[in-house]
Amino acid sequence: IPSRIYVANIHDLVQEDEINAIFSAFGPVRHCHLAPANAERNAHRGYAYVEFESEDAAHAAIDALDNFELAQRLLKVGPT
Repeated sequence: IPSRIYVANIHDLVQEDEINAIFSAFGPVRHCHLAPANAERNAHRGYAYVEFESEDAAHAAIDALDNFELAQRLLKVGPT
């Protein structure tokens, strides 16, 4: 899916709604999924998939947010 991107190196304290809010600045987000950890409640694996309504929004988010610092970590953002 060209409008779907991968986001890695997400800090443990960052939640899915925060990722959604940051990425929605580049266009309407169709779906945001922060991969859950198996054992712990409210924990995640440190990566997410964000799907935009348009391919242009996905490219804009990759260009702007790759190596963006969030919670003292540099996000890795790219195509899936």
